[in-house]
Amino acid sequence: MMQIDWANTPGAYYAIAYWIGCWIVVLNGPRKLKWVQSAGVMTIFGLLLVTLMSVTHGAPPMLFVPFMILFFLIMWCTIYLVCIYDCKTSLYFTARAFIIGEFIASLEWEIFYYTLKLLHIEASYWINFLLIILVDGFLFLGMNYLEKKNHNVNKHLQITWQELFSASIITLAIFTVSNLTFVFRESGVENQYLTELFMIRTLVDLGGVAILYAYHTQLVEL
Repeated sequence: MMQIDWANTPGAYYAIAYWIGCWIVVLNGPRKLKWVQSAGVMTIFGLLLVTLMSVTHGAPPMLFVPFMILFFLIMWCTIYLVCIYDCKTSLYFTARAFIIGEFIASLEWEIFYYTLKLLHIEASYWINFLLIILVDGFLFLGMNYLEKKNHNVNKHLQITWQELFSASIITLAIFTVSNLTFVFRESGVENQYLTELFMIRTLVDLGGVAILYAYHTQLVEL
């Protein structure tokens, strides 16, 4: 049986979700590497993310921001190495992949919680693993389908500093609001209103995905 702190989503969940976000960018952008090389780089950085985010899970709150910056930079290096994007454009797509990952991890953890609660079953690794495959797989297919519409445009997209700044502000705002519950962990408020905070976090992340997708659509239509 798993020992779970529902208020603290495991780092591995986010690592897998961030990795999926990077894959969506890579599959729908211009690649500088062949498929086998791209898959190799993605696998290496994916394992690195999972390892680091698992090891640092539960770290002191003062290290939260530095670690998140590190994870973001790993995602950026992945996209920059695989895709034919300059620094600005790769950072822009990393921001989009990051928020996609935030939403996927948040929704999957919430579904896991409600599955156990509604079915009155104990948490187990096989249920956890099964839901990761089903939920993450479904979200990957859906978001990748939406992004395919911009595939040809993404090949020639060059992001300006102003556009990167706008996307960065949106990303930072969404991430901050989504993680406000982190502030209340020590007070016990998070456990008292767990289901409400689950819903708020997931909806905020979904809103972030929608806003950045709408912003991207506006850019490609200019």
